[in-house]
Amino acid sequence: MSNQIGKQRLTVSEWLLMYAVITYAPTTRALTQMTITNAKEMAWMVPVASCIVYVPLMAIIVSIVKKFQGKSFIDIMSACFGKTVSKILGVIIMVYLLVLLAMYIRYSTDQLTSTVYIGTDYRIFVFLELFAIFFMLRGGIATIGRMNKIVFFLLIIQFLLLLVFLVKELDINNVTPVHIGGIPNVLRSTLDVLSISGYVTFLLIFNDKVVIYDKFKKGFVRIGIFMITALTLIVFWTLSIFGWRIVEHLNYPFFQVVKGIIIFKGMTGMEALFLSLWLLSEFMIICFFSYCILHLAKGVFNIKSELPFISVFLVFMFLFTQYFCSNTLELQTFSRSIAFPTNIIITIVLPFMLFVVGKIRKKI
Repeated sequence: MSNQIGKQRLTVSEWLLMYAVITYAPTTRALTQMTITNAKEMAWMVPVASCIVYVPLMAIIVSIVKKFQGKSFIDIMSACFGKTVSKILGVIIMVYLLVLLAMYIRYSTDQLTSTVYIGTDYRIFVFLELFAIFFMLRGGIATIGRMNKIVFFLLIIQFLLLLVFLVKELDINNVTPVHIGGIPNVLRSTLDVLSISGYVTFLLIFNDKVVIYDKFKKGFVRIGIFMITALTLIVFWTLSIFGWRIVEHLNYPFFQVVKGIIIFKGMTGMEALFLSLWLLSEFMIICFFSYCILHLAKGVFNIKSELPFISVFLVFMFLFTQYFCSNTLELQTFSRSIAFPTNIIITIVLPFMLFVVGKIRKKI
């Protein structure tokens, strides 16, 4: 069974759809609030402005993938930085992903215990999530990819329905005026967007699990356009309905927008349906980062298979998550003060450094 799982591969589309899904929940949960708080009524322009860095980043990722087909992130870093440095960077990234994973586990359970199952012990949901993820990881990356594809199409349907439901609630006064004086705030806020859209770099961790075809670049172009469009629409809809003065005081602003409209329209039961789809995206984030950590460990420590370590890893995560953050305020503080800046370093700065060093050493 381990050999069969070890030989599993993803298509480029399955690979890229993982990226789209894992950015959905953090965008709707935190990114909308951060960009709107900083850029005010011009926040909807921030995703487009982020293309100044995002487009070169995507071009670099494409170049790396093309040059190192069938190689993992550890192998790529070894070729450019050398084995010792690549091992050190691999351990640092792995430790940070453990922290990031704990954050997303707590966010998913916090959203349940603060909206639907108020007063329920969050550890019950942590256990259930990790129990389900055990079987996903045992199934291998192909199983995760197929599940993610289903979740992606469900989220697309949900997103389009939300746009239809919310279109009558838009207030153009909340997204204007557009003025030159707001451009500095827009540019500063691009770092918030890049901290999440930069997750495309994490795809390199299991680059060796993807079947690359000749015209794979078009896939990156399509997903890049999709990401910028989706981010713009999410921020625009949230801002135009509530206005920046209200959004900056809300927890989970996009969810609050949806909740308010559903209640106003008397659509009983729809709130739970929409929340369940959000939780599916959270589940895929946890699956994604769990696999990334195990696959990184395989490369760093030269392990033949990740399978024997899945149980130990998930038990560790169950214990670690309990001591991570105790409430929503701590989670949000950690996201803004530590996670977002660190994401910029690992997902934006590191690939640029990798590309430059690779060019200097004529590896790329």
